[in-house]
Amino acid sequence: MILIEPLSNATVGAVMIERALEKASIGAATLPSFLYLPNRADLAQRVADELLARGERVVLLDDEHIPAAGFVAAVRASQLAGATAISAANISQETWNALRRFMPEESFFRAENLSESDVEASLQLLKQIGADK
Repeated sequence: MILIEPLSNATVGAVMIERALEKASIGAATLPSFLYLPNRADLAQRVADELLARGERVVLLDDEHIPAAGFVAAVRASQLAGATAISAANISQETWNALRRFMPEESFFRAENLSESDVEASLQLLKQIGADK
């Protein structure tokens, strides 16, 4: 692929794909596609930061620029990108139903019975999803 600057038609870059990535190296294959941490925004941020520090692909969906109407699409885009989506937002039953249309049950992880301490809860959660290594 050659990148050409449109105003001057100058060649500004070139790329050659040598080989495809190995399937196992793409995204967070062993992690759930969606981590749901209801009403635990600080914990969601902490877990996202921990996973990012470990080199995992993570998207924290609790963002003012992702409206409720776009939530399902954001989860799907994260899934297609090989990233784990994380949210602490209140999710309606209608949203859950929409998510289940394209994600198998094992792709979801709903955090329950975690410590009230975000530090302890993040350690518990990372262990539960197999990311504590």
